[in-house]
Parts: sequence; structure tokens; C-alpha cells
Amino acid sequence: MRCEMRNMQITDNTVAGNREGSAFISVMFVTFMLIAIGFVMTYVTNSASYRVRKDKLAVQSLALAESGVADMVAALGTNYYYWKTRSKTGYIVVGGNTGTYNVTCTTASNLNVVVDSTGTMRGESRTTTLELLGTAQERNNRRWGTNFVILADEYVKLSASAMRIYADVHSNEDMLEGPGNPIVYGNLSAVGTIAVNVQPGYAGTPGAAAREIPEFDFEAYRQAAIDGGIYFPASVSLPGTTLSPPNGIVYCNGDITVNNSSGVNGCIVANGNITINNRFVQTQIVPGMPALLATGHVDLNNRNNYQGVIYARLSVESDNNKDLYGGIISDGWIDIKNRMQVYRETTNVLWSPRDVGDPEIIVGGWLR
Repeated sequence: MRCEMRNMQITDNTVAGNREGSAFISVMFVTFMLIAIGFVMTYVTNSASYRVRKDKLAVQSLALAESGVADMVAALGTNYYYWKTRSKTGYIVVGGNTGTYNVTCTTASNLNVVVDSTGTMRGESRTTTLELLGTAQERNNRRWGTNFVILADEYVKLSASAMRIYADVHSNEDMLEGPGNPIVYGNLSAVGTIAVNVQPGYAGTPGAAAREIPEFDFEAYRQAAIDGGIYFPASVSLPGTTLSPPNGIVYCNGDITVNNSSGVNGCIVANGNITINNRFVQTQIVPGMPALLATGHVDLNNRNNYQGVIYARLSVESDNNKDLYGGIISDGWIDIKNRMQVYRETTNVLWSPRDVGDPEIIVGGWLR
């Protein structure tokens, strides 16, 4: 009996010991799991914080890079031809930390200006690139070319053997020949056919590529006339007088007609047609400024001389004897009759009166 009781006591102690051991193991396992979870949570939290900090620095670096672009564009607006081949460095304090940007201008093969800017904040860098299409002046200079004196989006018609043209002529349609044998001391090109005789030493190119037509800034000329020139709010006929606007710009919001002997010291711009029916004397006072600009037709019906480009959106037609130092441009057709001598000026055309000062920069877009 005693032996049996002793055995039962040993068995109970063994079971109790096993239970205590299992509980200890369970506690240790749970403790280990909690520690492991703690380590994992700490790692995840630290990783998340690192990513947040890194993302924050990346955003700040990109903002610095964009600030560099803005700074360079502002500098280009004050001295374009200087800064288009230069670099700049700037410093900005953000949240107590000093970031930098380095921005550089280069000229691409298509003559556009590429602005690359890299912003750096605490070792994190981002780069962005903006493409500039140059200035309106540069764009129109490329369209006009270096030796063109007549450029039309429709046909060009040349008549009379007494005519002399001393530079290149282009038509985005056909180049027609009227009565006579016009003489052009320059290259001839047309998208269509060419009927005008090509002079020795020069080339004729039918089937040529179309050329873009330069654009004059009519609104800028209108505002310049209001600010410091002569402004006519409606159609007008010049009453036998010479106009002398202080800045050389006469603007008519309508048709302007010369029926009496008149003149202008500067240029005439019309939101309509310009018709010269009588003696007209034009003297240019601003180098490169056009002679006549019209959103409609330009009709030159008398013996007059001009200095500066003549432009009409619809057509330019010239009759009778005259000399022109500048050229003729039209988004429509050009018809030159009788004797006319046309020379290309060496001075760049002022496509906009704004081009006298700091040029207007044309923004292309973000490349990255």
C-alpha cells in the first residue's frame, strides 16, 4: 500500500513538472515571438521613416531644380544672348537645410535652347530639363532666311522686263511670269512650277519644300502706337500730310488710303487694307522696322519708294515705278507689275516692336 502511494506521489510530481516545463516553454516562445515582432515593427517603422525622408528630399531636390530653371529663364529674359550659353548656381535654405541648384544652357542641333538644372538636398539629387524655342525674333529670322527678298504662301507673279530683284524669291505655290522677262539676281524656288527665267549663276528649284511665313506681332504694334505713336480707331484717308509718330508707328484699326500726296516718318500698320493711290513718301526712322503691314491687302498704285519689309496677310500688288529696300512677304499672293527694284536689307526685321528691347522667349516644354 505504501509503495503504491509513493508511486502515485512520484507520478503526480512528474506530471506537475512536465506542466511547468510546458508552461515555461510556452512563455519563452511567446516572449520570443513578441521580441521578433518588435524587431520587425522597428525595422518596418525605420524603413518607412527612411523612405519618407528620402521621398521628402527627392521632392525638395526636384523643387530646387525647377527653381534653377525659373532663375535661368528670368536671366534669359534680361540678357538672352549672354545667358543662352552660360551656367548658374544658386542656394536655397529649406527647413534649416541648404540646398543647391546648378543650371546650364546649351543650344541643340535644331537651334533650340535646352536648360538643364540639377537640384541637390543633403546628397539627394534630381534633374529636370526645359526646352526653349528661342525668341520670336529668332524664329521669324529663320523663316525669313538669310537671302530671301520675296516670300509668299500662295503664288508669286512677276511681270515686266524692267523689273530687277536682287535676292532669292520663293512661292509655296507656283511662280508665274506675266508680260515681259523679269530679271531676278537670286535663286528661285517654288512648291509648284517656275515659269520665270533663271539667270546665269543662280538656281531654280520647282517642287521645293514649303517655307513657313514669318509672323508680325500686330497686337504689339497696335499697343505701341497707342502708347507712343499715332493711333486711328477707324478707317482713314491721309489728307495730304506727313505723319511723324514719336516711336515711328502709325496704326489704323481699319483701312488706310492715300489719295493725296502724303508721307510717314516710320511705318504704317493697318488692321485692314493699305491702298496707295497717289504720291507717298516713306522714311524709316527705326532700323529694321517694316514699311507697311496689313491684315488685308496692300495695293501700291503709284510711283513711290519704301524702306522696310512690306507685308500683307491676303495679298501684295504693285504697279508703276518704285524702289523697295526690305522685301515683300504675304500669307496670300504677290503680284509685281511694271518696273520695280527690290533689295534685301542687311538689318534684321523687327517682327515685333518688343524686339527692340529684351526679346520674348518662347517656351517649348519639359523634356524631363
